[in-house]
Amino acid sequence: MNYDELYPGRFLKAGLIPGGICTYTIKSVYRDDIEQNSKKSVIMTFGEIDYQYVLPKINAATIAHIFGKNTKDWIGKQITLYTTNKIMPFPSRPQEAVIRIYGFPILTAPVKFAWQPSSPAGKPKRREITQTLAPTGALTAAIQEIRSRSPEHFSPLHPWIAQLESDGFITNAEASLLFQLMNSLS
Repeated sequence: MNYDELYPGRFLKAGLIPGGICTYTIKSVYRDDIEQNSKKSVIMTFGEIDYQYVLPKINAATIAHIFGKNTKDWIGKQITLYTTNKIMPFPSRPQEAVIRIYGFPILTAPVKFAWQPSSPAGKPKRREITQTLAPTGALTAAIQEIRSRSPEHFSPLHPWIAQLESDGFITNAEASLLFQLMNSLS
C-alpha cells in the first residue's frame, strides 16, 4: 500500500492510479472552489471511479487538442492517465509523481502536442513542453484483461503481450508497463 492509499480523500492522486497507468471515461468537467485554494479549479470526474480530479492546465490543453475546446464534447470520451515526474512536476517537489495524459484510445497513431505555459507579466517566457500522445486502444484492452484476472492466471498474458508488441499494437515501453502492472498486482 502506498501513502496516497492511506489517506485517499476526495481527489485523485498519482498513487491512486492502479499500476501507474489507467484509462478513464470522462463523466463531467466543471469549476469548483477547493478548500485550500482561493481561486476556482477545474474538476473532472470519471465514470469508473468516485475520485474527483483537479485538472491541471497542461492536461486540459492536451484534451482540448484532441477533443476540441468545448468541454461538453469531452463527456463520454476516454483518456489514458499515467504517473510521471518528467512532465511539469510540482516545482517544490520535483521527485513526486504527478498525473499526466499518456494518450487516448481513439487515436490510431501517435500525435505530437506542444504547449507553452503562460508566464506572469514581466517574467521571461516559459519553455515549451512537447509530448507524444499514444494510441492506447490496445494498451487499454490489455490493462483491462490484466485487471480482470487473478495473479495466478497472469502467465498466459506474457506471450500475448509480447505478440501485441511484436505486431506493433503497443510499444516496448507499454509492454514494460503491462509487465510492471502484473508484478504490482501479484
